[in-house]
Amino acid sequence: AAKTRAIFFTESDYNSASRSWVGRVSVLRAAAPDAPQWVADCRNPTGLAVDSMRGRVYWTDPGADAIHVCDADGANRRAIGSTAFGQRHNDGPYGLAVDQASGTLVWSSIGHGAFR
Repeated sequence: AAKTRAIFFTESDYNSASRSWVGRVSVLRAAAPDAPQWVADCRNPTGLAVDSMRGRVYWTDPGADAIHVCDADGANRRAIGSTAFGQRHNDGPYGLAVDQASGTLVWSSIGHGAFR
């Protein structure tokens, strides 16, 4: 398979009119470094991990209480682990990392100081 050189990133802004956060996951590809491409909309993305071995992008959004994943091209977006997180404030996933060899995800939550 052909390798794609790219930088994935998250960004979010506070929309004062709607009084809510509006965020997105985007990608800059080597072939078009001046043209970021949309991957996914979300509320307030905080963590991002790319599994280049499997062609997947993972991100956290503390307000959504789930880890989200999609293919590197933005297809097949879905939430995973949505029942694994508590319902207390700041109990959702915040940061995450992926082990490239095994595909294992490790994440942290904001308020509990624990890796899962």
